[in-house]
Order: sequence, then structure tokens, then C-alpha cells
Amino acid sequence: GSATSKGFDFQAQWAVGDGWVLSGTVGLTDARYTKSEYVGVEKAVILAKAGDPLATPEWTATLAAEYNFDIDSDTKGYARVDYQFSGSYFRTGSDQTFSYEPNTRIAPATHYVTMRLGAKRGPWDVSGFIDNVLNSNTSTYRYQDTENSPGLRDLTFRPITLGVTAQYNF
Repeated sequence: GSATSKGFDFQAQWAVGDGWVLSGTVGLTDARYTKSEYVGVEKAVILAKAGDPLATPEWTATLAAEYNFDIDSDTKGYARVDYQFSGSYFRTGSDQTFSYEPNTRIAPATHYVTMRLGAKRGPWDVSGFIDNVLNSNTSTYRYQDTENSPGLRDLTFRPITLGVTAQYNF
């Protein structure tokens, strides 16, 4: 079917001073089918229904704060925290469409936070990180193995993860 997407995206970054930089984004997407699409004899099956939303969140947002500081005359340190939000949305079409599945239709809102502490010296950038600071296990995707399968499977964010990265730029 045909679709129309309307919305906006706003981004801002502010160098607050004393090494602090704040940034963020917010986005609104209203994406909907404008024309129904059928298949089969006498258009018996609706693939996409006019007015149904596409499988995309209406609202998204990010926030970040970074602090840059001198460790010594040759080494620069940094600390950063990032937050990502994605609003809930419908994964499948409405109840009159072929793809409708009430058990997997709703994708919940997600919240994801990361942190990083590092240092740069010459060509080296070494940092420690924590991904999924909130240890969110919100379902990012839900499905059934087969149409008649009673069980549901959820894919989620990787659990809280700690690590170290080292990067050499040449």
C-alpha cells in the first residue's frame, strides 16, 4: 500500500562551559498507510489497511552529557552518559489485516542508558564502559515459532555489560 510519513526531528548541542557538553534529540513520526493493499480473489485478504500506522515508534528521544578534562599536559580525560528512548508502537497491522497477531502486536517503549570513562593520549583512546546501565529487559521484538505455537519468544537488550576498549588512530 501507499504510505505517508510526517513529523519532525530536533537536535541540539550546548557547550555549557568548564568542559561540559550537553546534547539531545527528539523526533516525532506519524507514518500511516494511505491506501489499502489487497491480495487474493476478489481482494479477500487485506495486507495493509489505510489509516493503520507503520511499524515505527511515534516518539524517539536521546539525551547525552559529556565532561572533558585534562589529566596531564598530554592526556585528556572524558566521561559520558547517554540515554535513548523509543516510544511504544504497533508491530503488526490492525485486526482486519493479514499480519494481525494480538500476542505480538504491541512493542513497548524502551529506555537504554550507557556510560563511558576514558582517556586520550596521542593516537590512543582507552575507555571503560557500561552498556544497559538500567539492566533493561524490555522486549525489543516478540514472535511465535509457528502460527499455532502456544509460546512466545522475546528478544531483549543484552544484560548490563561492562568492558574496556582501546583504539589506536594512525
